[in-house]
Amino acid sequence: MNETPDTPLPPPPDATPPPAKRFERSSSDRVIGGVCGGLGRYFRIDATLVRIGMVALALLGGTEPESTEDDAGDRQRDRDADGERAVARFRRARGTSPSAGTSTSAAA
Repeated sequence: MNETPDTPLPPPPDATPPPAKRFERSSSDRVIGGVCGGLGRYFRIDATLVRIGMVALALLGGTEPESTEDDAGDRQRDRDADGERAVARFRRARGTSPSAGTSTSAAA
């Protein structure tokens, strides 16, 4: 009923995992330093596409929008207000007021 065949079983598959993917600069596809060639090989795309992407990023200047003077003024006002609040908390904690060290009345 449950007969086993006389043929031997195939050997088990190799238990070692494949080598990890490693980024290296290209030694054959280099224009300046081989970085774009290495990125192309790592992602399995043409190095020319990587170079075009790098040039586009360099011309666009990144992804953050340019700061304007109004933004800088707003940030400075925010920092000033934060500083004033911190000083007020410190004075409340010490039990002093802004005019605690000065006397306006004349001594007789």
